[in-house]
Amino acid sequence: MEIHLGAVRMDVDVPCSSTPSPSEPSQPIRTTLCELLKDPDRFNGKMVRVRAKVYFGFEASLLRDGTHEIWLSAGFLVTMFRPGGSAPEGSPVVLRKDAEYRKMTAYLSKLHTLKNGSACPLCPLYAVTVDATGRFDHVDKIATPPEQRRYVGFGHMNGYESQLVLESVSNVVASPIDPSIYERMR
Repeated sequence: MEIHLGAVRMDVDVPCSSTPSPSEPSQPIRTTLCELLKDPDRFNGKMVRVRAKVYFGFEASLLRDGTHEIWLSAGFLVTMFRPGGSAPEGSPVVLRKDAEYRKMTAYLSKLHTLKNGSACPLCPLYAVTVDATGRFDHVDKIATPPEQRRYVGFGHMNGYESQLVLESVSNVVASPIDPSIYERMR
């Protein structure tokens, strides 16, 4: 294709189709949190799909499977500071705020109301499990020079070495939590 911009002429090669090349798989890798954390370098920067519980709370946004947890970056700018480093590698991720995403956020936003009438921000009424698809990012704090370790990572105070930058959720299942457990905790 030939493009003219004033006196400037450029020849541009344009692909005939938008089909991804074989080196760029169109499907995310189906795996588990356990597998991600067992071999994080294998998945770093790649699109993955995991089934896990979602937890949103005070200074936390996590994917959990009972034994493992990683930071969940969902719906806001992803930043990571690494002295002398760069932004996370991999494709940019755009969150799909479709019906399944809205269903997940609706369940996560339902909180127990205490007897005094105030909402308890740490008392969800549902345990929400989803198939989460997104880009897996990992940093190795041990391989980072000690004076820089507090600056690498994800989430609150860079407390996590791994995160999933959420692209979409599917198969949302919400299980009710008995609210009486929160009254007993007080």
